Amino acid sequence: MDKFIEIIAPGSNFPVEKAVIALGVFDGVHPGHRQVVATAGKLAGELGAVPGAVTFVPHPRQILGKDTDFQLLLPEALRCEALLAAGAEFVGKINFSREIANWDAEKFLCALRDCGLFQLAGICVGSTWRFGRNGCGNKAVLTEFCNKNHIAFIPVDEVKDDEGIISSTRLRRMIAQGKLERYRELTGKYPLLTGMVVPGMHIAGKELAAPTANLELHYGVPVPHGVYAGYSTVDGQRYKAVLNIGPAPTYDVIQTRIEIHLLGFKGDLYHREISVEVVKKLRDIRKFASPQELKQQIALDIENALQI
Repeated sequence: MDKFIEIIAPGSNFPVEKAVIALGVFDGVHPGHRQVVATAGKLAGELGAVPGAVTFVPHPRQILGKDTDFQLLLPEALRCEALLAAGAEFVGKINFSREIANWDAEKFLCALRDCGLFQLAGICVGSTWRFGRNGCGNKAVLTEFCNKNHIAFIPVDEVKDDEGIISSTRLRRMIAQGKLERYRELTGKYPLLTGMVVPGMHIAGKELAAPTANLELHYGVPVPHGVYAGYSTVDGQRYKAVLNIGPAPTYDVIQTRIEIHLLGFKGDLYHREISVEVVKKLRDIRKFASPQELKQQIALDIENALQI
């Protein structure tokens, strides 16, 4: 079996002797997650320890879930960046597997305590977080274990707004409903789609004067079909972009495609992984009478995107 925990973002203070960890999946690193990390930071200060965050890779739903189209909100590297920005001074990952999923809560917590990377001085989790076989571990189990092992433990209440608890599930639903601005208000960023650029139909550049990068999605929840304004960063440079997400009815293509036209970009993106922020919907997808009519509409889409 792989090592139970690996450090994937060591930070400047690692290795450490004593640590307080924020523990959870942390997909999207939303305000609730940031509150858990902040609580770990405060507790670490009180205990003379270093605060860290420990996450799970792969996401448990990718190992155990039946939803085969499940997508993470953020790639691992961006999740680490967000956790460090929230106050963690290092980030570790639990190499999650079906074997670990079948452990009872006690075995899981003992493996965490005995990982050999640090002395575990404290644990902070969301107050409703469940772990262990069939979700047998909870706040009460953690309280008993930590008391017995002289480990500080703080369960952190969920962060709420006027619509309820802020959760990764709710963020996914928000994206799927096209509530892009509300997502940005809660997370500080627009929804992100990340994937590999693969060959497309080779039409947009030749016929439409708007070459596109065709994205094979690896991370991110697709927004509703439509044409969107966004941003994409390539080699450290941020480009405004126009995205077509959905079919290409003018060419009788019914499959959903993610096509990105980077404004002002010149170069080859094939077989590179890129990300695009989805900022605002410009219009619905529709079938045009001819490629020339579509070309005129794309020129208008670009003009509208530049004004956003």
